Amino acid sequence: MGRNPVATVPCEVCGDKSYGRHYGIWACDGCSCFFKRSVRNNMRYSCIAGTGDCIVNKTRRNWCPACRLAKCTQLNMNRDAVQSERGPRRIRNATKRRRQRFDSSEMAESEKEDGRTYDSLFSAALIIASKSQLLCFMTDSQKRELFERHSSSIFAYFLAINPDKSVRKLVPGLDALDGLQLDSEEIRIGLNLLITNLGFSHLNFAIPLQPFYQMWLFRHSLLNTSTESANRLIILINQIIRTRYGNIAKLLSKPFGDLIKQFI
Repeated sequence: MGRNPVATVPCEVCGDKSYGRHYGIWACDGCSCFFKRSVRNNMRYSCIAGTGDCIVNKTRRNWCPACRLAKCTQLNMNRDAVQSERGPRRIRNATKRRRQRFDSSEMAESEKEDGRTYDSLFSAALIIASKSQLLCFMTDSQKRELFERHSSSIFAYFLAINPDKSVRKLVPGLDALDGLQLDSEEIRIGLNLLITNLGFSHLNFAIPLQPFYQMWLFRHSLLNTSTESANRLIILINQIIRTRYGNIAKLLSKPFGDLIKQFI
């Protein structure tokens, strides 16, 4: 029996359509599945932007899992209900297979919504990258030139560091960080390292800063996470620089240039 669209109410987390209450609130299938996976796997996310106030809506819900989970928590989604979800083994296995099929179709459907899901991920990447200290010395036209020439590398970086595995899978091969959760300072330093390695003429002044950024990255990781994070982040950056990922533009509904003009 199909769902009745008249009965839908907005998801309290992202505003998408929900068809019932999940874990105590009105939630869409995407947010309820995200909450369930996060609780069951005891996930600990770091805010991508380092601010803890990322927008969580229908098109940007996949961007920052930390802020999405924080919103779920603020809305009092019931963690105990997730942990208590059990059943007979045969039923549980069948449910798991159905859930796996559903998760795949759900992700494919959400990626096609209005052709804007990837656009919003790219736009969020632009916003964060434009706040790099290295770019404060550049004019708007120079920033626009940087993003137009190196959009694929910058976008690939932000997809690769996203804690959501479904987002990282958008670009095959960017798996250097699988199993790791970077904090906001590691993300910031990694971005600056990437920018200084792009070979952009207006950033030649920053090339001598590369050893400093690497030293600071290892020092921060040693004190706060582990040096493995620093090592694997540098491997990722080198991989992005070598590969360039020109085909990443196919994920977007518009050319890079059109999206860049909306911000700069």
